[in-house]
Amino acid sequence: MKGWKFYYKRLWHWLENSFRKYRAYLKPRSYRLYHSMIAQAEFDSSVVSVIDLSTTEMLTDSGRYFHGLVKGLLDCEHGVYVVRKLWVVSELQKKKYSKDLIETGKVNFIDKQMLLKNSKQVDYLWCDMTNDGNVADTFKKRLNLRISARPLERAVWMPYQAHPEVSNLPVHDDASLGKARRLGVFFIGNVVPAYESDFVKSHDVMTRIHVLATLVDRFPDASRYRVFGGSSDQHGESRDKLFLPYYDAKKRVSEGKIPSDQYIGILGEIDFVICTPGTYMPFAHNVIEAMSQGCIPILQYGEYFNPKLCDGINCLSFSDEEFLELAVTRAIEMDDSQRRIMRYEVVKYYNEHLKFNSFIRKIDEVENTVNVFYYG
Repeated sequence: MKGWKFYYKRLWHWLENSFRKYRAYLKPRSYRLYHSMIAQAEFDSSVVSVIDLSTTEMLTDSGRYFHGLVKGLLDCEHGVYVVRKLWVVSELQKKKYSKDLIETGKVNFIDKQMLLKNSKQVDYLWCDMTNDGNVADTFKKRLNLRISARPLERAVWMPYQAHPEVSNLPVHDDASLGKARRLGVFFIGNVVPAYESDFVKSHDVMTRIHVLATLVDRFPDASRYRVFGGSSDQHGESRDKLFLPYYDAKKRVSEGKIPSDQYIGILGEIDFVICTPGTYMPFAHNVIEAMSQGCIPILQYGEYFNPKLCDGINCLSFSDEEFLELAVTRAIEMDDSQRRIMRYEVVKYYNEHLKFNSFIRKIDEVENTVNVFYYG
């Protein structure tokens, strides 16, 4: 039987969602923004994707889910159109990452009437509600978006994307992937008290703070860094070392960072990345970014991928403190030939299952109406 906390959370979510949706109608600035977004009279793209939002779920967390969807569609050379609604325009302008996309001019707006009138021209209709007035049979492909903290059955997984601030990822060729890398095992990610998340613990996954504290305790000889990269990088060839940020256990805060303009480049020099959870779910951007650059992930949530990651093939997995220590030791002691083999498997998995065009191929293979879920 579901307890009161479950129903309280559902009620709070509904109240918060309703407030965010309808407050736009109380602000004159929202009306000015709405009327400044001129709706197009026709589609002018060979592949048309229309996003029709009825809730604020895609716009939470500074609009990064909306950014991931739109950026992926643009990378696949889709024309992206958003159904113009007062509250949607207002929310898009308030969220950092969705606002950045709108200001590029690559996202177009259309009115609902145009969508219904020209439905046969729409290749992909992305909706977050089923009772939104869009009849599924009138569109070539309708995608029902669902946010979830756990894998959903009978739904296609829309992979988590790189963080919006590092979303333009370079592609590595086979020659670069075959070269030995100079850095061994790396802990990457900011650590603050918010990462000691009860929600992550409810997934039976070690929090980011728990992982870092365990590594500091179990590997006292690990190399420490406050700023890694640039003139401060004096490590040279260190393929058999573990790198950890300085950590203040009392404050539960890490002091290590990589300059943002060097982050992706340094990932390309690392063999293994310890991919720890975010604050609200096991998944975080770091695992996508790491795998995109051929880094072998060390993680506890391989089953959250679809298909699941396989220990010793495309990841090193752990389940508790003891197995975390074992996984890191395995990584440090692994020879270069085995690292190259695993690196190829990681990049193969990324290309076949995590790149946005692979996701589009998967939804093209199923029926007209597709349930799509994403972690959030």
